[in-house]
Amino acid sequence: MALPGETMVVVRPRPVDDPPPRRWRVLLGPVALVLLTLVVHDVPTAVRLPYWLDEAWVAASTRFPIGDLPVTTSSTPIGWSALLRLVPDPDWLRLLPLGFLVLSVVAAYALAAALPWPSGAHRVVAGFLAGALVALLPAQQVRHDLKQYTADAALALVLLALAGFVEATYSRRRLVLLVAAGTVGVLLSHTATLVGGCVVGGLVLAALARRQWRRAVEAAVAGLALLAVFVAVYFGLARGGDSATMVRYWKGFFPTVGELPGYLDYRLHALQPYVGVDIGLLLVLALVGVVTVGLLGRPAAAVAAGLLAPAAVAAGVARMYPLLDVRTSHFLLVWLMAFAAIGVAGLATFLARRRAVVAGALAVVLLGGYAYRAAEWFRFDGADAALGVRVPATSENTRRPVAYVWAHRRPGDVVLVSGAASYGFAFYWPAQPGYRRDRGSAVGWQPTYPDPRIVLSTGRTAAAIHTGVVTATGLAGEGAAVWVVRSHLSKVEKAAWTAELTKLTAETTPTGVESALRVVAW
Repeated sequence: MALPGETMVVVRPRPVDDPPPRRWRVLLGPVALVLLTLVVHDVPTAVRLPYWLDEAWVAASTRFPIGDLPVTTSSTPIGWSALLRLVPDPDWLRLLPLGFLVLSVVAAYALAAALPWPSGAHRVVAGFLAGALVALLPAQQVRHDLKQYTADAALALVLLALAGFVEATYSRRRLVLLVAAGTVGVLLSHTATLVGGCVVGGLVLAALARRQWRRAVEAAVAGLALLAVFVAVYFGLARGGDSATMVRYWKGFFPTVGELPGYLDYRLHALQPYVGVDIGLLLVLALVGVVTVGLLGRPAAAVAAGLLAPAAVAAGVARMYPLLDVRTSHFLLVWLMAFAAIGVAGLATFLARRRAVVAGALAVVLLGGYAYRAAEWFRFDGADAALGVRVPATSENTRRPVAYVWAHRRPGDVVLVSGAASYGFAFYWPAQPGYRRDRGSAVGWQPTYPDPRIVLSTGRTAAAIHTGVVTATGLAGEGAAVWVVRSHLSKVEKAAWTAELTKLTAETTPTGVESALRVVAW
């Protein structure tokens, strides 16, 4: 019994046979999102398509010793090129970008669900909404190419989620984890440096606003550590891929300050089909998402997310990174959708007066409406006349021509490879290639072969094509043939090849798109 003035508290002992807490339930949302991602993406087709020019040189780099990566990785982050070597089948290399695409969906879930919502139900709704919208985003449907762009998006969301993680319960250990993630990120993604800088900036500014001086200094030191890693990686490894040819290629995506208003208007409208809704509305909702993150007690994460768009614009104006290209700015589109989802979840929570069931119903309705709008993109197979979108892998194919020539080439025959086909040839031709440095090439190197009867064109000009044809036909003896493998031909190249082949007897082989030619030299 309780004494007068005391309160008796009755504690019911937990039965011995009570089941332990079912922690596996927290995995239901991410697992469901992974399954959703695999359903809306045509994974078999994405994996099966041959590698086109921009992918072929990345794929070809896997044929050289890992010690050659500082040269052969070129403009691709060296960590990405190293990870490709872990894929068991060389024809399945696109599993790597698909894996990071799945990671971006799970990271979006974690980013939203980790926020301190009013209840666990709110967290699940917000996390699932963010992950689902990122999975359904049209820009994600076309991003199966063998490049690091899905890693850019996934790592951006991971770093922003870690900003909230550090802020939730601050400790040096968590800050070290952020620096470690940023270090790995710099090796896998060029944009991880930009995002990491915004995250550190958010932590420093939030600490200064709260007058947490020691925390601000520690975050600044973390930022300096990330900067040191970036400088070491850039000058030690990545600078070789920053060639004059590459800069010229991207010059249309480096606006000046005066061009910026018109440039942003033009580029944003060009990207609108890849987001599925009005991009102005999406920008507003993303801003609401940033505010929501701040109101939920994560000002550092909110500032980091808010800094990302201005930082990307500044990088474009400074000619450091292409601005608003559908590939290089893929991470911005995914970031935009993730924070728009958080904004929708925040509005739903506010309008529903914190009732999770009502907020969930509103979120489901909005998710259903978006899925209906974006449905035509689902299971995108690389070419869709209705969408007016075609990825180059559906119109470029060196795999079949190379296999045909390998099977039908006879002793004494010569193989002539066009300038842009050389990387696909180096990947698909069974014999081991070599390489030579070439600063005039966009990727800084060209494949080579010790066999003199394999003639790789030195360029894509009419003069280079003429020299290649003369060399190849000169090497072919009586009764021998010259097999021609071409890919990614420009209008100038097509005209030059037509002019050269009209002088010779050439027949087309049954190898589909970009068929190989058999030229009788005598």
